[in-house]
Amino acid sequence: MNCSRCGWDIPNPGCYVCGESCHEKESNHERQAPRLLHNDLARCDGSFSIENGKTHWREGCETCLRRTAPRPDRVVMMQPPLIIAFECEYLIEP
Repeated sequence: MNCSRCGWDIPNPGCYVCGESCHEKESNHERQAPRLLHNDLARCDGSFSIENGKTHWREGCETCLRRTAPRPDRVVMMQPPLIIAFECEYLIEP
């Protein structure tokens, strides 16, 4: 699935560029190249819920590079931790 606004590939709800699943915000959307990760770093789809048509990400998941960085054809995936005390131990800040 591609984001209708920026055209980038979206593996699950949430645009790589702005994090909006349906681009409700129409202002100041600038296309930025996402930071790349090494192919041997595990990727994560993050943890989210959808309420009233809006995506709510768990703290840190919205901008985590494990979720937002472009993915090669073959990549190691991981599950998000079930319990997070303060901050996800696998979080990679942009």
